[in-house]
Amino acid sequence: MTTNSQQVKTTGLELNDEAHSLGLVTTNVTAGLCGYLNSYSFLHLTLQEFLAAYHLSKLNDEEQMSLIQKYGGAIHMRTTWKFYFGLVSFEVGLDRAKKLFARVYNELFQIQCSYEAKQSCVCQLFPRSSLFLSDTLSSYDISAVAYTISDIATHMSTMKPFNNVCLFSWGPGNDKLKLLLNQISDRALNYIEDLSVRFGDVSITDLETLADKLKLNKMRHTEIQGLKNLKHLELESVQMSDEGVAELCAGLNENQKLEYLDLARNSFSVIGLCKLMQIDWHLQQLDLRWNNIGDEGAIAVARGLKGNLTLKSIDLSNNEIHNAGVEALSLVLQGNAINLDLSSNNCHSLGSESLLSSRPDADILPDPAKNIEAASSGATPYCNLHTLNLSDNCYDGDPLTIISKIKSISRLNLSQNTLGISKAMSIVGYVAHSNNCRELKLLELKDVIFHGFRIIFDDGFYEYGILSKGLIVNLSFNDIDKKTAVSLLTTIQNYDRVRGVLLKSDRISDEDYKIPGYKNVYPYTARPLLARAPYSDLNFYYKDTHRETRCSIL
Repeated sequence: MTTNSQQVKTTGLELNDEAHSLGLVTTNVTAGLCGYLNSYSFLHLTLQEFLAAYHLSKLNDEEQMSLIQKYGGAIHMRTTWKFYFGLVSFEVGLDRAKKLFARVYNELFQIQCSYEAKQSCVCQLFPRSSLFLSDTLSSYDISAVAYTISDIATHMSTMKPFNNVCLFSWGPGNDKLKLLLNQISDRALNYIEDLSVRFGDVSITDLETLADKLKLNKMRHTEIQGLKNLKHLELESVQMSDEGVAELCAGLNENQKLEYLDLARNSFSVIGLCKLMQIDWHLQQLDLRWNNIGDEGAIAVARGLKGNLTLKSIDLSNNEIHNAGVEALSLVLQGNAINLDLSSNNCHSLGSESLLSSRPDADILPDPAKNIEAASSGATPYCNLHTLNLSDNCYDGDPLTIISKIKSISRLNLSQNTLGISKAMSIVGYVAHSNNCRELKLLELKDVIFHGFRIIFDDGFYEYGILSKGLIVNLSFNDIDKKTAVSLLTTIQNYDRVRGVLLKSDRISDEDYKIPGYKNVYPYTARPLLARAPYSDLNFYYKDTHRETRCSIL
């Protein structure tokens, strides 16, 4: 904001040397209609914003509400409103804060305002117990987040404490996680069940602090128990090195509560992976996507899994794992049913089929070639997999070899493997009639024509699914026109086990989905589901990273 000397005189103010010496304003000479005039501006925009907030705080409630309604959503007013919260008491008149938060729905902005206000009544305006921040966080922001989380936990009789904290894309910078964990009160840390830090930098010091908060055994008989209820930990794409993994393992070794660990998209090597797999943990889910661990890493994972009866799900997709690595994994899949994701690797027919022919008494041998030989010599069909994802793996064998061994599998994904529509339909026919496939509930055969490189976006952070008493077949993205679709669905009508078909195709319009004998019970172009009666056999669900929500389709 800039004004000249004539405009200042109309207000009755005098900008003397004292104002300049205090650093409030600066003077410049500018050309005007009546010659050269002195122009004045604030030394820094923040001074202007503070004085504007001070002026707002002196108005009556009605005038404040009017200005909040008019300027509450203005981005250039954000700093002014934060100053405003630090100048006004909301113990009486909380409607002003409610009105402003309704105009600017941004969690970080609300947290900053709460931090400036330092009034618990403002923190009570947070509507839910999950905190998701996708902004680059400064040290000030981290202090504000820690204050808000701690204050809500202190007043839990009137507010539900945060149990899910997700910091997404919080940007570069050292020791941010350390600063956050050390500033959150121990009481508030006790309530956190899910902690997610993704797409930012995490230093060695950060991981040392996190490990200390995870060490529960030494603090069991004290009031300070750190992250004693943490069940889900995500450290995706945080540039974690082997040294960082070692620091994290120091905390994981003494933690008996953690169930889910996500270390996807990091930069540790097989050395760090070996340290990780040596932990005596109680994990149920492990996510190691996009770590480029290769066959050597897969063998390290297999060694760590041997004798493990608690792990139920492991994601090894996009890791450049070939047949040797898959062979090693196949030798230890025993005990509890495992959900295994090996999509977007390079395990061809030999490795893929060995997963379903593993021997429960086999040893993991150091030589990958001997692993392959041991798995293929006299192995009887044996499979404890619950779900298996082999999509995008350049599979070059007979898919019926895999299908014939899927006795315990409830979900099988063979999408993007250049099978062709005829092979896909032969798979559907076999599954529909075979007693070995009675447990199979979802068969995915998306994009089996595979015209080249293709990216299929599903739902971002969300995963969809169908809960069915019968079999759901996914034939989406196969360049199918209406005539071919009618032919396929007519054939599938002869298979009593098939309760629904997912059939998304660019060549089929919304009207084309009106096919006799089927009803589109999920009428969205993104994912049409053609179901057969009785429709009560089907339920649709979606889930985010950890939580699952189910609802009836009809």
